[in-house]
Amino acid sequence: MSYISTTAELSSYLNKIQDTSLLAIDTEFLREKTYYPRLCLLQLATEDTSAIVDPLVLEDLSLLRPIMTDPRVTKVFHAGDQDRAILFRLFDRPVTPVFDTQSAAMVLGFPQQMGLAALVKSYCDVTLNKTDSFTDWAQRPLRETQLKYAIEDVLYLPRIYREMRDKLEKNGRMAWLEQDFRRMANSELYRIDPCQRWRKVKRSSSLTRRQLAILRELAAWRELTAQKRDYPRNWIITDELMIEIAHREPENTEELFKIRGLQERLGKSWSKEVVAAVQRALATPEDMWPVRQKSKYRESDFTGALDLMTALVHLRAKQNHISTTLLVSHDELLRLAAGEREDMAILADWRHDMVGRELLDLLEGKLVLSLQNGVLKVTDTAQ
Repeated sequence: MSYISTTAELSSYLNKIQDTSLLAIDTEFLREKTYYPRLCLLQLATEDTSAIVDPLVLEDLSLLRPIMTDPRVTKVFHAGDQDRAILFRLFDRPVTPVFDTQSAAMVLGFPQQMGLAALVKSYCDVTLNKTDSFTDWAQRPLRETQLKYAIEDVLYLPRIYREMRDKLEKNGRMAWLEQDFRRMANSELYRIDPCQRWRKVKRSSSLTRRQLAILRELAAWRELTAQKRDYPRNWIITDELMIEIAHREPENTEELFKIRGLQERLGKSWSKEVVAAVQRALATPEDMWPVRQKSKYRESDFTGALDLMTALVHLRAKQNHISTTLLVSHDELLRLAAGEREDMAILADWRHDMVGRELLDLLEGKLVLSLQNGVLKVTDTAQ
């Protein structure tokens, strides 16, 4: 393993791996005291090399940008959503092409959300030591055991990737994952729209549409302020306080400070900005107030259909050794039961072939489900 802390060392390593067709990637980061994750380590591995890049010493990582988007090099992650988001911000472009071993595991019959340690044990018969899981990765120097812990997060991924890909291609399932992997390389996945952050605020169900307009402005203000100051969102103002402000609709700072704890938290400057956000919301025309997204359908109206459809999905998932969640979501089953047919993943490509077509036949009465010796049986009534 190489420990890279200078531009010359990084350049030398990249020259060494210039002919590689895959690069395993992981990161160690902290975000308890910041809005943006603070990248503390970047771990890299090919089939015959491994390296830890220290971004706290080597602040300019721009030499890595070309390989992160090189179409000839597959970037291998395990459950890498946060890693890819960090790299997107670092390089201002998505990492591509990618392969995520956790996603692949679901197609290969492993349990949903398969952890790296379990995967390494299964493919490499190696037990990872996780005693350094709670390391403060910003501290220097790091102990040998901490560096070993960090590099093991990528050390076995090239072998796992090769074996997974071979099996996926042999079983004709590699194409199943390609759409998901392309989505992981979509820039929009990593961009945050401050005007949509209100949808993630907890306990907003008690608010009227007028109050939701206030919440939308407050959440957007908090997001932009947190980004500017690089503070965690809740250091600016908590979800609970934003909900309370939305309920009370304060017209000035005097009314705002009647809410316990706000004067100490916001101070003079931020309190004026909060009141201004409330006023912007109240000046918004009613037809532009937010609408909380709700399902168009009541689940209770389709209980029988959903039960039968779910049983069929579980059967086909088990027979094909894949995760049911990879096949279809509960929301999509509800939409299907309600009669929708457009823009549904379950009715496209391999998902349609595996169970989508049968779900339609089931809803149309062309299939019958029954138990035979305790085993679910599917009968085609047309035969």
